[in-house]
Amino acid sequence: GAELQIRKDEGRLRGWFGYSYARAFRQFNDLNNGRAFPAFSDRPHQVNVMASYDAHARWNIGVNWNYLTGSPY
Repeated sequence: GAELQIRKDEGRLRGWFGYSYARAFRQFNDLNNGRAFPAFSDRPHQVNVMASYDAHARWNIGVNWNYLTGSPY
């Protein structure tokens, strides 16, 4: 697989963006005619975004977003 991450750690607006691509396959001789198939934990694409904003000396607003492909659970 491959991973990429971009971060901003200074200023009032901070955050990061991350992307990863990874595959997981299983293979059994008695299943699927011996051919490999995607495992339950196979999540090819994963995107994570986090942002934090200092609105005031006592107020901080944060957002976190995750997107995954693969298993529906």
